[in-house]
Amino acid sequence: MVYCSDNCDPKHDCFSFNSSILTIPMEKNLIYSKYFIIILLAVFILIIVALGKESYRHYIINREIDDLERKIEELKKSNEELIITREYFQSQKFLEEEARKKLNLVKAGETLIIVASKQEEELIEFIQQEEKKTPNIIRWWEYYFGKHG
Repeated sequence: MVYCSDNCDPKHDCFSFNSSILTIPMEKNLIYSKYFIIILLAVFILIIVALGKESYRHYIINREIDDLERKIEELKKSNEELIITREYFQSQKFLEEEARKKLNLVKAGETLIIVASKQEEELIEFIQQEEKKTPNIIRWWEYYFGKHG
C-alpha cells in the first residue's frame, strides 16, 4: 500500500513495509536506471536472437520432413512398380513367352518357323566367304613380308 506521511519528502516515494516507512529516492529507483534499461535491452535482444534461431531450426526441420515425405511417396511408387513386375515374372504368360523366345518351345499343334533377318543372312554369307579365303598364317605372312615373300 502506498501512502506518504508528514516526514516524507516530495522528492521521494514512500512505501509502507511492516508498519514502517521506507523511502527510496526517485533518482536511485531501479526501474529508471540506465543500467537496468541496458540489461533489459540485452535480454530482449537475446530473446529475439533465440526466437530467430528456433524459427530457422523449425524451418529446416519442416523442409527435411517435406523432403522425406516426397521420398516416401517415390519409394511407394517404386515399390508398387516392383510388385507389378514381380507378379508379371511369376505369371504363366511370362514363362510361356520366355520358353518361346529362349528355348524355341512351341505349344502342341503349333509349328516353329524361324525367319532369318537380312543382316543375319549377310553375316552368315560373310563368314562363309572368309572361311574360303586363305588361312590366317598366310595372310599374316603377306601382311609383314609382302605378297611375294
